[in-house]
Amino acid sequence: MGHHDSYTWADLKALRDLVARSPSDTAWEILVDAAYDVEMGTPIEAIIENESDALGHVIAGIILRYHALRARGARIALHTSARQFRSYVSIGVAARNHLERAVELSPSSGLAIGGLASFGLEEDHDGKAASEALLSRVPDVPATAFCDVLQAWSHKWGGSQDEMWACLHRLWRDDDPRSWAMLARATFEENLFTKYFQTEHKNYSGGVFARRGPISLNEASNAALARSDDHSNPGLMRFVHGWLGRVFWERRDLKRAKSHLLHTKDQMNPTIWVYGSIFLSSAQRFRLAKFQAGVR
Repeated sequence: MGHHDSYTWADLKALRDLVARSPSDTAWEILVDAAYDVEMGTPIEAIIENESDALGHVIAGIILRYHALRARGARIALHTSARQFRSYVSIGVAARNHLERAVELSPSSGLAIGGLASFGLEEDHDGKAASEALLSRVPDVPATAFCDVLQAWSHKWGGSQDEMWACLHRLWRDDDPRSWAMLARATFEENLFTKYFQTEHKNYSGGVFARRGPISLNEASNAALARSDDHSNPGLMRFVHGWLGRVFWERRDLKRAKSHLLHTKDQMNPTIWVYGSIFLSSAQRFRLAKFQAGVR
C-alpha cells in the first residue's frame, strides 16, 4: 500500500475492502504488510466503524499485535529494554482486547481466532493449551497462528523444545500446507535454541531435529512444491514457501532454497525474515537469501 506517515480514512477503507474479500492467510499477509508499513502510533482503531464491527476489530487487533512485536524488537528477552517491554505490553493489551471482541462478535472467523491464538506466546502452560485449542474451532485459521502457537511451546517462550515438537505432532494434518510450515518453523526454532541456549551441545543441530517431525523436511519440501499451482489461497503457499526457503537457506541447501524462494513471488514476509543477525533488516536478509540461492 505504500508508506504513510498517517493513514487516511480512504487508505483504511481500501485496506478493509481488500481484507474482506481475501482468504484468511492472504488477508493475514496483507495485514502484516500494513502493520510494518503503518507508522507506530497511528490511530489504526479508526477503521472500526462501531462497537459491533467484527472485521474492524480484527484488522485493528492484528495490526496492533504486530506493532507490539515491533516495539519489543526481535531480540531475546535479556536484550530487551524495560521501555521496549512496557510498550510491548501496553500495545499488546489493546490488540488482545480487539481480538477478543472480534471472536465474540464473529466466532467463526478464522482470522479473528488466529489473531487471538497468537497470544499464547505470553501465556502460562494452561494458557498455551487454551490457545492451541482455539486452532481447531474453525477450518480456516491462518498458518501464521499455527506457527505462533507452536513457537509458544518452545523453550524461548517458557515451554520446552520437547513440548514444541509434541505440539507439532498434535496439530499435524497430513497434506495440510500449514503442517509443512510448522515443520519448517520448528526446525528453525530448534536451530535458534541450539545457538542461544544449548551451545554446549554442538552436535544437537546436526540433523536430529529433522527426524522429530512426522515427515522429513525434504518430504515437506516436495509436498509444498507439488502444490505450488494451487492459487486458491496464495498467501498460505507464499508463507509455506517462505519458511521452507528460509530454513533450507540457513542449512546451505541453496538448490532447495531457490525452489521455494521463487514461489514467494518476491513478496517478503517480515515475520519470517525478522529473526537473525541484528545487523540485517528483514528486507536485507531476504535479499541476501535470494542472492545466495541464485534467485534473480
